[in-house]
Amino acid sequence: MSRPPDAGLSESHRLRAGALLALGFVLVFGPALAGPIGTLPGPDDAYTYEAVEVTAENETLVFHGPLPDDGVRGVDCLRVYSRLCGLEVDQLDGNVTVRQVNPVERRASPYVEFFDQYYRRIHVENGRTVTYGLRPVSPRTVLDDVSRPVGETGHPDDLRRVISRGTATIDHRIASPTRVVRSDGSYYVFNLQRAETPHDRGPSLAPLGTVVAMLAGLWSLRRGWVHYDRWRASR
Repeated sequence: MSRPPDAGLSESHRLRAGALLALGFVLVFGPALAGPIGTLPGPDDAYTYEAVEVTAENETLVFHGPLPDDGVRGVDCLRVYSRLCGLEVDQLDGNVTVRQVNPVERRASPYVEFFDQYYRRIHVENGRTVTYGLRPVSPRTVLDDVSRPVGETGHPDDLRRVISRGTATIDHRIASPTRVVRSDGSYYVFNLQRAETPHDRGPSLAPLGTVVAMLAGLWSLRRGWVHYDRWRASR
């Protein structure tokens, strides 16, 4: 039995209706389900860090690069000279005994640096008084005490890449760049050289892409319904 002359045309309208309606649905509702169209791929943030090696030479710490703005975690008076540092200079001449423990001093870093010499803060409580003092220590002792192995950091692979390259870009901030990290027997701190976020890269194409996609989707839906009506009329 032969097919009616308009059977092929009817099938064509059905296929076109299905394709156009499906495409229109994806273009109109896709951005709401899967996110804006036109968003550039890649990490949202980019942070470029420089690894600065720290060595103990001639009874002092040597930084083979810029010292971080906030100094080194665990060592006070190295870059940031606080009021407490000014008071502690007097302790170079001898211990100081006071009647009350200062809670600020309890939270201070364990080490200080004065005139390229490193000291460990000490305090001895005796009833209602406490004696504060400074005990000289070697730079190597300071490094060993304030550092931690790179494997114990939050992102060891990223830190190893920065260390091996000297400067590298990663997709997150280092939690504590002034914390000394120990890797293969060497010590490092990190300087943030550049931070880049999507806002810094300029306006996104996502809004324009979404609008264009929705307009194309509406046109596709309209054409799909036209072919659907023609298919129904030809049945």
